[in-house]
Parts: sequence; C-alpha cells; structure tokens
Amino acid sequence: MEINNETVGISAEIAIADIFQVKVKPHYRQRGNETIIKSLIPTITNAFQFYNIPNPVYHIAEQQNSVDFELKNGYTLSVKTNQKDRNKVAPQKVGQPTSSTYFDLFSDFYNLPIPVSLSEKQQLYKKTCIEYIEQLLPIYYKHLFHCDYTIYIFNILTNSNELTYSPMIKVYPLLSGACFDRNRISFTQDDLNWNNKRSTTVKYDGISIGEFQLHQGRDTFKFRFIMKGVDYLIDTL
Repeated sequence: MEINNETVGISAEIAIADIFQVKVKPHYRQRGNETIIKSLIPTITNAFQFYNIPNPVYHIAEQQNSVDFELKNGYTLSVKTNQKDRNKVAPQKVGQPTSSTYFDLFSDFYNLPIPVSLSEKQQLYKKTCIEYIEQLLPIYYKHLFHCDYTIYIFNILTNSNELTYSPMIKVYPLLSGACFDRNRISFTQDDLNWNNKRSTTVKYDGISIGEFQLHQGRDTFKFRFIMKGVDYLIDTL
C-alpha cells in the first residue's frame, strides 16, 4: 500500500464526513484511500461519542483552510494525523510558511531588516528562532489548537505500512494564552552550531517539543510540534 501523509490526513477527514453524511467534493475524495477510510470509521465514531463532540455540518478543509469542519452551533474542528506513532505535526498557517509569510507573521516582536537572498533569509530565520523563541512558541501553540476541537489520529499503519485496524485518537480543546519560560527552553543546536545544520530541536524542561527545519534551496521555514512533548506542555503550562 503506497501512501503518504497527505493521503492519510485526507482519508481521516473523509471518514469523519462519511460518518455524519457530510458532503465532500469528488475531486477531494479521490485523494483519499478507501481502505484507510473504512478502517478509521469505528474509532472515530467512538471518539465523537466519548468526547461529546458536536456533529460536523460542513467540510471546509480545501484550499488550505485552517478549519477542517464546521460543527453544529458554530463550533470548529481541526483534524491532525500521523501514520504511525505520535510524531511531528505542523500548526496551521504558521507551520510551513514561505520566508516572506514568516517575516510578515512574526515581525511584531522584532524590528530587523529583511534580506533579499534566500541564504541570508535562512540565517535570519535561525537567529530569530533562537533569540525570540519565547515569543514564537506561543504563536505556534495557538495555531496548533486554534479550533474548538482538535482530533489527533495516529497508529493508523504499522512499520510495514499495513493497516493496524486499531488507530488511536486524542482530542484537544481550544488552547491559547500559553506562556513559555525562556530559562526552561533549550536547543539541540544553538545559533552557532545551527549554521551548519538544517534543523534544531527545541526542548522544554529537557523534553523535546518541536523542530525547526530548513531545506536546501527551498523557500520554506518549517516548524513542527513533537506530539509526545505537546502532552507534557499541556500538563505544564
């Protein structure tokens, strides 16, 4: 079974839509995997009942919408997935922006001239990640849990890419207003070392909570939360 992260994520959305008879546009449905969809339906059905999540009314995930479903009574739902164990998840809107979008989004708390070349932009990105981390993290955190409900589905596939038929689900409420203590934050690569690396992991109390990543020649500044560490943050912040 040849699948990727997008296929799994879209399949999870379609499974939710099918449970509640919500319309999904045909061209979007074609990007899912019918076998995965069917395997997710029992567990998702139980999760909606157990967590008392309002029924979905509209599927609105297309075109990079930050909300996946509108629910009854005006509530919103975001769907996050990992194929296997709990791993890395990008927050909506801010998790994989271009350099220009990144500097627009985060310019409120620093006043630095924006360079022209991509390599210089990447160096500035590294600098801001280290020096302004306590301001960055609350924004990333807010965009991870920006909906009234975030349903996170994992353990969908085995290491050999076979269906587990026992997916696992965690449901998170709307979370914001987190305050991070700079003295409790550390990095696997500090500013100097990261000049020769493409990623650095950020830790809180020694627990890995996220990863900043660059790709050679690509104008994308990626940040993903490490979901096992996110559970620690929820209990700590």
